Amino acid sequence: MLTAVNESGRRFSLQGEERLETLKKLRDKHRFYCEACGKPLILKLGQKVAWHFAHKPNMSCHGENEPESIVHLEGKRALYHWLNAQGEFPILEKYIPDIKQRADLFLHHHPKAIAIEYQCSNLTPQRFMERTAGYLSLDIRPIWILGENRLKNYGSYIYRWHLTEELLLNRKGKPYALFFSATSNRFIILHHFWPLASSTVVADRTEIPAEEFHLHDLWQPPLLSHDLPQKAQIWLQQKSKWRTRKSEHPSRLERYVLAICKKRGLPFESFPAYIGLPIPEALPIASPPFLWQAWLILQFIHGRPLGSILHVDAITKSVLTLADRKLMVLRDNSKRREAVSAAIERYLSALHNIGIVAKTKAGYVIMREVAWTSQNLADHQREDEVVLYKWLAEKNAFC
Repeated sequence: MLTAVNESGRRFSLQGEERLETLKKLRDKHRFYCEACGKPLILKLGQKVAWHFAHKPNMSCHGENEPESIVHLEGKRALYHWLNAQGEFPILEKYIPDIKQRADLFLHHHPKAIAIEYQCSNLTPQRFMERTAGYLSLDIRPIWILGENRLKNYGSYIYRWHLTEELLLNRKGKPYALFFSATSNRFIILHHFWPLASSTVVADRTEIPAEEFHLHDLWQPPLLSHDLPQKAQIWLQQKSKWRTRKSEHPSRLERYVLAICKKRGLPFESFPAYIGLPIPEALPIASPPFLWQAWLILQFIHGRPLGSILHVDAITKSVLTLADRKLMVLRDNSKRREAVSAAIERYLSALHNIGIVAKTKAGYVIMREVAWTSQNLADHQREDEVVLYKWLAEKNAFC
């Protein structure tokens, strides 16, 4: 941590501008204690790790939120200086006794106080909800920023996406995830997501220098553009991999879908081009899109008479049942049914756009039989491209 109180109760914070000799004299002259638990602290002034205060070994503290790391220390300090440059008066690591929480940064801002959390380690849903509820109970606005160590790029437009990123996703308006890099002194925003697999997404990335990023941008970032043509090519490359994959360790859902195909005499690799579409609203579904969409087509459309009606609620209920049976994987979400329903609605909207179903007041009516025929890979790739661009061309579908 970067703050402590001395034996007389005076508060010290390490803002990164102190001189080593000055701090050594302070360490010799004073004893330091934790604001949260009152236990003694050690002022560490090593050469490998950023200078900081630390509890003595094997001491626990209810005010500690996550394991302290260099990234976390430097990130908090850089954000502190960024807020100062904004003309704000931030408090570094303010301890709030009423809720026994220590905010990484705190602002007595009107009309509401603001607590900023710089999250570098994994976060559980329970811990996230507890900390958020604690702040809200005192009418404090929590702002969560992800650490630069959590931003993992697996290739053009492909990023790691774990539970912590899902929890801290800002869902007001178009979803986005906010990161901060102390190394480059930049805010980084991932946005316009296309869920790809259980731990990856295709997303656009916008970097904004700290001096151009303002306090209100934390909850209302500037307009973010996206690169549809490049992302479409990345998606088509991934879809070709799905068609040719030979998984040594298939998931339970994959085995389930493959078993249905085998029973019906369908070559799985020849799935129709409208299976495996990017659905932005499907972030709550961790199972790969080509699998959950193949399941939906097989379960509710393939082999059914034309004119049959599909209901979003019924499909949503089936998804949740598969999730309970550990076949479908869902990311943790407090509004699980609502989130899954939105994903199903958007996929059916895509099928309506392509002409497979038609949306009516009664539900989605099946208009075309499912053509699941064996072709060579080149023919499938051409169809995949045509269908994808038809879906992407839908007005406002990906704005």
